[in-house]
Amino acid sequence: MSRVFAFLRRNAWLLVLGAVLEGVIGYQIVKGVPATYQATTLIQLAPNSSASGSASQEAQIADQLARNAVEALHTRPVLDQAAADAGMGPGAPDLDRRVSVALVRDTGILKITAEDTDPQRAAAFANAIPRVYSARLAQAAADDVARRRQGLEQLSELQRQQADSAAQRVTQLQAQPADPNRDRDLLNLRNQSALLESAYTATLRSYQDVLAAQQLAPTEPVVLLESALVPGAPIRPSYPLLTALCAVMGAALATVLALARERLDDSLRNPERVRLRLNLPTLGEVSSAGRDYELLAGRCRALTADRLISSAVVTSATPRERASLVATNLSIALAEYGDRVLLVDDAPGHVSYTRDLIVTSGRAPVEDDGYVLQHTRIPRLSVFQAGTAKNDSPLTLKSRIEHLPGQWETVLFDAPPVSERPDAVVLASYVEAVLVVVDPRRSSARATARVVSSLNAVGAQILGVVLNVEDDLPSQSASESRLTSVSNQASQLDAVNGSARDLSAER
Repeated sequence: MSRVFAFLRRNAWLLVLGAVLEGVIGYQIVKGVPATYQATTLIQLAPNSSASGSASQEAQIADQLARNAVEALHTRPVLDQAAADAGMGPGAPDLDRRVSVALVRDTGILKITAEDTDPQRAAAFANAIPRVYSARLAQAAADDVARRRQGLEQLSELQRQQADSAAQRVTQLQAQPADPNRDRDLLNLRNQSALLESAYTATLRSYQDVLAAQQLAPTEPVVLLESALVPGAPIRPSYPLLTALCAVMGAALATVLALARERLDDSLRNPERVRLRLNLPTLGEVSSAGRDYELLAGRCRALTADRLISSAVVTSATPRERASLVATNLSIALAEYGDRVLLVDDAPGHVSYTRDLIVTSGRAPVEDDGYVLQHTRIPRLSVFQAGTAKNDSPLTLKSRIEHLPGQWETVLFDAPPVSERPDAVVLASYVEAVLVVVDPRRSSARATARVVSSLNAVGAQILGVVLNVEDDLPSQSASESRLTSVSNQASQLDAVNGSARDLSAER
């Protein structure tokens, strides 16, 4: 979790920039999308007073009529007429997609929802649909009554004619002399006449029922419970929501870019990058300015068990980090703390920064194996140079140091870069601590990680990373200037001591 927070802290500016830019771009795009407004009206079918039956049957009939109305309200003729009444034109596209009709649960109430890009038209369209449907229902009911009336009128007229004809024939037979055949025919005609009169009476009764139903039928088959109001805000698109989604997408894209950037970034420009890529602490940033090396020496002493560095290796991945410069300056700082320090120059032939420290009056004897122990102008600091022993192994050097005359509290190995020679890796398993030098501007994280991996493989105790932040100078670096300054101070001290000895001799 801490790594996540660290990642967010490092790339907060990129995430915020991505979210803001994507939000602004998304808003500009969404702003061009036409808004859609939605209006809703509630209706209920008028009860049919002519329906007879139990309450449950009437409820079932009402429910069936409501369900039929859900489909009927969504038919094309109703929508075309409603669209024309609302000023949308009869050929408006996608009317069936703009309208939804739903039956409110456990009620006979219908909810009609209409959509349009204009809020006024959306409300007019929603109100026009039930009005058109009501008119069509009323017209259909009137046509049905007229058709039934016409049929009953024609039937009653036919039945009346048939009944009158039968009555005339009865009258004619009654005027004839009595005869068995006449009596039989008369009886049949009387029965037929009675049936015709009964059918005519039933037809007249049906005709009267139709007239009564027409009188009782509601003038408005659809009851408007709630009219649609002009919507004040569009239902879509939701500009704040879409803008927020664009901002989230921008932040996500910025996160991907930040991950890719960190993955491709091979630098070790600050302590946070050092911890992220090497999983090592940064002991400090050193330069000739201020008391950087004194602070580094104090921090190194504080991290050891007895607050004294008995032996340590200073190395780097490549020569560009100038680990030898850091080793030399750190040796001076440790000597200034009061430690007796032996700086081992384990890189014959590579750039060394110890020449300005070595006493030039008189040369120390060179051993047969090419090693030489040099005294310096810094009290309690000596330099052990490999000389011409270029092919000796680090273990030979370690054995040679163990047999040197004198006692040192700290032995500091100025090891060559690991890319040139593996001396630092070999010595790392025998010393108390290892310091890895990194240049924030030049060091490669992958190359340095390989060095750290090699040191960990031999069980080295890596104390941490030193960031060498020296600025490049045309002639000599700032740390070289520091060494020259220390050397000049030591020369002045030697001159003063020599003058004091001459005065003593004269006296």
